[in-house]
This record gives sequence, structure tokens and C-alpha cells, in this order.
Amino acid sequence: MDDPSATCLTCGAQLLDTDHQDWCENRVRVRPGAADAFGRIELSSIVRGDATPLQPSMFQRDDGQGLLYVGGRHDVHGPPGSGKSMTAAEAAREELEARGRVAVFDYESTGMMFVERMRALGAPDDVLADPDRVMYLNPVKLSSQDVETLAQVLADWGVKLIIVDAVGPAMARQGLDENANPDIAKWHADFVEPVRGDATALLVDHVSRDAASRTRGSRGGWMKLQLLDVSYGVRSFKSFSRTKEGMLRLVCAKDRFGTYAVNEHVADVEVTPCDGRVDVTVRAPATQDEAGPWKPTGLMQKLSIELERRQAAEEPDPDRGQTLDLIAGRAAYKRQALDALIDGGHVKAYPDGRHVRHHVIKPYREQDDEGPDDAPKEAST
Repeated sequence: MDDPSATCLTCGAQLLDTDHQDWCENRVRVRPGAADAFGRIELSSIVRGDATPLQPSMFQRDDGQGLLYVGGRHDVHGPPGSGKSMTAAEAAREELEARGRVAVFDYESTGMMFVERMRALGAPDDVLADPDRVMYLNPVKLSSQDVETLAQVLADWGVKLIIVDAVGPAMARQGLDENANPDIAKWHADFVEPVRGDATALLVDHVSRDAASRTRGSRGGWMKLQLLDVSYGVRSFKSFSRTKEGMLRLVCAKDRFGTYAVNEHVADVEVTPCDGRVDVTVRAPATQDEAGPWKPTGLMQKLSIELERRQAAEEPDPDRGQTLDLIAGRAAYKRQALDALIDGGHVKAYPDGRHVRHHVIKPYREQDDEGPDDAPKEAST
């Protein structure tokens, strides 16, 4: 080749000889659309650095770090009333403030409740009423043709963020079972993927009622977590309402892109009522010193479960020594766990003659608290 800098007009590779361009053009011409049909993706642009690694840039914390990836599939899950729908609504408000378009598939609420929630978060009425900015849907069972049409409408409209609230009712309305993995795969393939297109998806989901049996991610089949790129759990840290300030914490259950680790505390969402509105601030996690002393949350949960078991069997409340003997572990950490349960209002310590006995008032589960389960490292000798 006379020009060593020449590149193929078809694939972008360096032209080492004159035959390459003809071969590459014929490959595409002979098998039109073959790459799409077989799912083949050309890696040359990625190798050259034309495609930058994904970083979360939407739904930003106060330090500028994002929590949602553009074009990613996310969920936020938690118990009823924990603030997961409000978290999704705040992500929508932020996107609307950035002049983006938002589509909301609401299977649990009404248009009036959606408007009131968005108003409380500070979304202007003229934006909420603008059909070019907000698309609110409460669909009945959708046929494959309905989904295809809706997907095209959303793509032409230029939607940036799609919210589905909530997964269980959405699947049920399609006649699918959220506990059946084949149904979960079908719902994602037949609805989520076509509808979201290139948009960012945020699914709102629930967790199982029994805190002791919860696993990582939302309730239902394990494929729910598998088919997501990112999953965040909501932990109610301080209950809140429109008249009472409070806070929830977001904890990573999965991040396929690797920005956050599993069980990493990624954000504190502070809720502050103000003149009929609710100001929401998404803060970066406090440092360990700011967050308070270490707590043996795993031992706390084990103690709580054993005390609950005794009470359910109508066994006498144990004294302090008997309580500590209910679980295995280092004595110092077990004592610290019991004291933390008492200080947190989960266990009542009451005198009984010469003994002090212990009775569960409010069951404790590790998912509802923050703090590592590992004991502090001891200094080496």
C-alpha cells in the first residue's frame, strides 16, 4: 500500500493490501444483515477506544457521582413504605430537570397520586402537564403488537428514562408469575427489552415479607437479579413522611459494570419536609467515623432470631448469660451485639429477682441496618 495510514471504509481496520477492502465489502454485500441475525458485534471500535467504558451519570449524589447508567437496566427494591417509589420519582424529577423525557408504567398507583408525588418533590406543573416531557401509562394486558407499537412510539419520542412500578403487578397483568424464572425471562424479553430500547430502565420491586429468609435482590425468582445490570436495596434508616423528616439508605445488590461492590452502601437519601414540599437530597455515604461505631449486625440478627424462637415456643425469657449462650461467637462481640439490640429498642432488659432477663420487642434484621458483619481487625503481635 502506498498510504500506510489508509483504513477500510467498511470495518475501519488498517488496509494492509488492496484485497482487504473488496473482501470486506463482499462479506457485507453477500450476507446482508447476517451480523445482526447472529448477534455478532464488531469489536474494532471498542478496541480503538471509540466506545468509552460505562460510568453511572444519572440520579447523581451531592458529590456528583451517579447511581444510574445511561441505557442500563436497574431496579430499586425494598419493603412496603420504605421509599423505593419515592426514590424512582426523584430520579424522574432529576431527568425532567435535565430536559429529558420520562415514561412511567404505573401498576400500583393512579395518575393523581403520581402528580401529587412529583409536585411534592418540586416538579413544575407545566412540565408534568407537558405530553412532550412526561408519558404516564397504566396499561392493561399488552399484546405483542401493542408492545411493538409502544416501543416504536417511545423510540420516536426520544424517551430517556423508563420507570416500571412495580414488577410483580406488571408481570401479573401479563398473566406471568414473578416466582417462575421462565416467566421472568419472558417478561424481560417480550416487554422490558423492546420497550426500553436505548433508554435507561428503572424497575421498582418488592422484597419478601419474611426478613429472615430474604436473599440478595428482590422477591421472586433468581432470574430477576440475573437479568439486571444494577440492583439497589432500600433500607429504611429513619422513617419519614410529608411532615416528618427522615432518611433511607441505598445498598448495592449488584453492579455488572463494577463501579459499586455488592453490599456497598452507595447513598443516603435524606427527606426533609418544607412548606408543603419534600426536599430530597441524595448524599454520598458518610465515612465510618461519621456513621458511628462498628456494630456486629450479623450477631445481632442471630441473637434476635434465637430470642424470637424461644418466645414463640413460650419458653422463659433468658437471663444475660443464657442469652449470650444462644449463639456462637467471641464473648466480647456477643456482649456488644446484645447491648446494641437493647440500645436500639429491639430487646428489653428487665429485672426478675436477682436476674436481668431479655425479651424481644421489635425483631432485628441485618438488612434494616448498616454496618459490616466482620469484627474489627485485631492488631497483630
